[in-house]
Amino acid sequence: MSFEIKGKTLFCTLTEDDIENDFKKLQNMKMEPCYSNQKWEFKEGKMKYKNLGLLGFCNYGKKFTNYFHWNERFTARSIHHRSAWDVFEDYKTGKSEMLQRATKTLRKYYPNLSESRLLFESLAHNSAIATVKQFRPFVSKFFCDKMSSENVLDFSAGWGDRLAGFLASKSVKNITLIEPRENAKQKYIEQHKFSKKHNNLEQNLVIHTGAAEDIMPTLDNKFDLIISSPPYLDLEVYDTTSSPINQAPYRYKGDVDKYLKKFLYPVIDNSFRMMNDRGIFCLNIGDNSKKGAIYTDLMIKYVESNHPDITLVGVIGYRKMSTMWYGKKVIAEPIFCFTKKGNLQNVVKSLKGKKSLTRRRKSSTIASRKNKSD
Repeated sequence: MSFEIKGKTLFCTLTEDDIENDFKKLQNMKMEPCYSNQKWEFKEGKMKYKNLGLLGFCNYGKKFTNYFHWNERFTARSIHHRSAWDVFEDYKTGKSEMLQRATKTLRKYYPNLSESRLLFESLAHNSAIATVKQFRPFVSKFFCDKMSSENVLDFSAGWGDRLAGFLASKSVKNITLIEPRENAKQKYIEQHKFSKKHNNLEQNLVIHTGAAEDIMPTLDNKFDLIISSPPYLDLEVYDTTSSPINQAPYRYKGDVDKYLKKFLYPVIDNSFRMMNDRGIFCLNIGDNSKKGAIYTDLMIKYVESNHPDITLVGVIGYRKMSTMWYGKKVIAEPIFCFTKKGNLQNVVKSLKGKKSLTRRRKSSTIASRKNKSD
């Protein structure tokens, strides 16, 4: 665990040695254990598209990004929870005893945790940390490595999680980020500076501050990989202090039609315009029927009607803790993968995953390796 609450102070326990080790693990990780042909399902609706496989659990790189962005991450709030800082402030001033009560409840699940770490667990369970998740850095590295991407773009850069994956990939040479929050720019620069000490790569970083739908039309670059995970409409608010007008949840709050026509469709149009002939566009986005935000089918129809040279390769499942198991079903968030029609077979071949091991095969494989090592 990377955080503790001692007395009335919330602090990050990570050191530079911690994040150096974490970044190196991300650099050197093998993708096969985290990517398979395993079947999965949407949380809402049926699978209508080609299943390209499932990306599982790997937390390498999360410490690296948390070290630089945790303060800002704790300002995020959702429709379900207040920000971590707001909840902590109530605890700090004695306005609420919720954390103390939650700590008593959680103790039976975490019997060996110190009081300071248990307090933080209480905070995590009762604030937006519980629902506004980090994007696992290995996912962007996966696409970079699989596609040998040199020029990459993230148009909703967030807390630098996809940036971490870019920085850990040996193929990447040029990185472009777009992010509406002005205070994020310096954090990206610090991430880049730190990684240069340890990855021995010459990687250029360009950062644009502002709304993606405003900035993308001004760019003339060509990219091998465009990957992003924009904020869900009316679910997440990442910044309440600087330039909120640039964020989609502020601009188009409660209006799915405006969100599609003013944000999502223009971003898609410009992504296809800037995607090179052997490039791929990967978009992590899903529906929320409870809020009336049903747009993935509309997005696919829009692409089919307006971009005849583009094809949907398929959908890769991005498995998150919050959507882990529903009975025997494996639930994941979709990452929609698009490319130019002439590049379809190249992408399919590059993204081909291995079959998932059954428990019996896993056990025999592990035993075999152990015998060889003995």
